[in-house]
Amino acid sequence: MASCFLTQYQTLIVGLLGFTGVILTLLTNARLNRKQHARQIEHERTALKAALSTELSIIRDTFRDRLEMIGEPTGSQGMWVPLDTMTDVYGRVLDKIGCCQGNRSIWFCGLTCSYERCLSGCG
Repeated sequence: MASCFLTQYQTLIVGLLGFTGVILTLLTNARLNRKQHARQIEHERTALKAALSTELSIIRDTFRDRLEMIGEPTGSQGMWVPLDTMTDVYGRVLDKIGCCQGNRSIWFCGLTCSYERCLSGCG
């Protein structure tokens, strides 16, 4: 009786098993793609934070050097103060800055804008 059932419906059984396998494969691939996308976003976020933090550290060190220069007069009548904004990284990643978590994007934008405003007032 069982062999008669299997023989009669073998195409249907094989079709259901194949369809189930395809659906499971699609679900597994979708899950793996979501995980890969999340890892990629986290990697971009980490790289972006590192790049912007490094740029802000360089700007901070530049300000310290300029303040030391101003604080130690050399006896000359004037001095040259470079007005280069040094915000190349910020300009290049401005379209991705929103991927920073929390208020970091607002913090980075605020610091960079304050720096550029300070330099435009010096010129």
